[in-house]
Amino acid sequence: PTMKTLEFTIMNLQKLLVQRLKKLDAGKSPRADILALNSLARQYGIASLFAHYNVDEFFSSLRRSAGFFLRFSEAEQRTATATPRTVGRSEASALRDALAIGALDLARQIDQSLPVTPIPEVDDEDAFAWSLALHRLALDAPSDAQVHDQAKRLLARGGDDLALRASLLAAIADRDLAAFEAALALLTESWRLPIEEQRSTNVVDRYHDVTEANLFLDGLALTRIAATRGLAVSDSYPFIPAAVLLPPPPVSEVDE
Repeated sequence: PTMKTLEFTIMNLQKLLVQRLKKLDAGKSPRADILALNSLARQYGIASLFAHYNVDEFFSSLRRSAGFFLRFSEAEQRTATATPRTVGRSEASALRDALAIGALDLARQIDQSLPVTPIPEVDDEDAFAWSLALHRLALDAPSDAQVHDQAKRLLARGGDDLALRASLLAAIADRDLAAFEAALALLTESWRLPIEEQRSTNVVDRYHDVTEANLFLDGLALTRIAATRGLAVSDSYPFIPAAVLLPPPPVSEVDE
């Protein structure tokens, strides 16, 4: 994306964020609004990174995404007796945002607010199984044997996508950098394919297309997790620039 496009995107995202935040502050933020707010926050951070190399804003924006989700989740839990939880684990992208920037404090809080079983008609069961395995890997410090068990459970569900993700878990457990990087490359290719197919139709979400479609956040989260498990990961990978793999900056009062 050009600088002009990114500047235009940043300006519009600021306006949209204000509108969505008003709903959240007024307690009028249903499931669709909080998921949209999470997306807007991360898009703003990515646009700031690409336009101005503002690494701090990238980290702050993803941290805010996680914080917005926690505020929504706390409000939802207060009314849980009347209204069941509506955001499933597999679609809680705010937890992925927290893992992507190494904000394990926020990730643990979000994890505790999410259901431990799939929500019917919300969670895809395979996506739920992968999300749960990833969250346990990141937050529970499982043994290598336990990670292998998680990989085997994913593999047993069948399907090429889960088999690929199972191979990532196995590579992390074995501290096999070559296997991890090969699987990450395949996962990146799998992520890119629908993006390119959508672009070929000329019908795209313009904000997503210049931000999230150019930074592989799932891969970023996996790479950070792999590094904490002892893999000597590279400084960068395709669609995972070196800037976003830096240690997270100190948390400011603005981020809280």
